[in-house]
Amino acid sequence: MKFVGISVAAQLAIGFALALFFQQDFPGSTWLRGLFLAGWIMPALVVGAVWSWILAGDFGVLNHLLMSFGLLEDRVFWLSDPDVALYSVIIANIWLGVPFNMILLSVGLAGIPADIYEAAEMDGANGVQRFFTITLPMMRAQLGAVISLGVIFTLQQFDLFAALTQGGPSNASTSSSTGAGNCRSSITRSVSVR
Repeated sequence: MKFVGISVAAQLAIGFALALFFQQDFPGSTWLRGLFLAGWIMPALVVGAVWSWILAGDFGVLNHLLMSFGLLEDRVFWLSDPDVALYSVIIANIWLGVPFNMILLSVGLAGIPADIYEAAEMDGANGVQRFFTITLPMMRAQLGAVISLGVIFTLQQFDLFAALTQGGPSNASTSSSTGAGNCRSSITRSVSVR
């Protein structure tokens, strides 16, 4: 529940913020949007390999950056510490799912007529008021779809766990998908012994 709840909420919030950001017209927006999509088209095992390199306790990029900025004194073993292993997988899963959310929400934002925003602006509505009175109500269907798909995809996330923690250490990052995989493998072993 923790893995799904945090992942889906963060993917939705960051994806929506990026979709709103990319609605602005600025130089290089297309190139930058494509850069965000590069993470989404990679297989989860490749994403897991990249994040295992980033989160490695001995030589990981994250430890090096945090220590060089003085935010950490000692290395953190992100994938082998039971207190942070699940959160490490959550961070990788958020990174994997944000582009998908951004694409779907960008399509929904593009479908809102610009004249509605112009009329609200002429009536004196500021940006926050326009967001809560126009954008959110008109994005209700897209938000429901993004949340539903996010829950489904996050519940099916096995490759990321397999590449990063294999459900360990001490089952600290075991989810329904990794638990089911362990159950299947133990059933297969017992059947093959018989």
